[in-house]
Amino acid sequence: MSDFSNYSWQDMEHLVGKLFEKKGYEVMVTQKTGDSGIDVWAEKDGIKIGIQVKHWNADIGVVEATQTLGAGMGKAHKCILISTKSFFTSQALEYQRQNSHYIELWDSNRFKEELGKYDLNFPYSKQPITFVRDTKTNSIQDYAKPKETAGKLPKIEHHVGLSPRITIVCIILIIMAVVALI
Repeated sequence: MSDFSNYSWQDMEHLVGKLFEKKGYEVMVTQKTGDSGIDVWAEKDGIKIGIQVKHWNADIGVVEATQTLGAGMGKAHKCILISTKSFFTSQALEYQRQNSHYIELWDSNRFKEELGKYDLNFPYSKQPITFVRDTKTNSIQDYAKPKETAGKLPKIEHHVGLSPRITIVCIILIIMAVVALI
């Protein structure tokens, strides 16, 4: 199995999407920028997971772990931080131990192990990413291959959302502006 050094961070995000698709999740890979810290959303049986993919040579620290958990708060039941090429600092691992119900840390060995369980050896075939969203349940119907639905479901190519913190800041600024006008 590869060490992934010759692949881009975008390749890794899509590979993580394929992995969770193979695990039976409905998957959405977010747009390249402005993803609020979550690169892949995975949902199964009403449980939503926010996944941050780090394709760094250096070990991932506690700051990245807290940012990942913060980005998923209020949107996901659990977050996973995946390091495709490296490991985690002792502080990040301690943070995960203290918050194990909310966040998992997958180092490069765990990532490769998970890929092996689902026969996802790299390189994999790159398909254009298309998402189909069910407008009634607001859930992703399929990843990479839209289902035949007689054209009734809108295709969404990227997800854009505000983190709960940004939403709260916007509300506070609006309230302050209204109070200033009074």
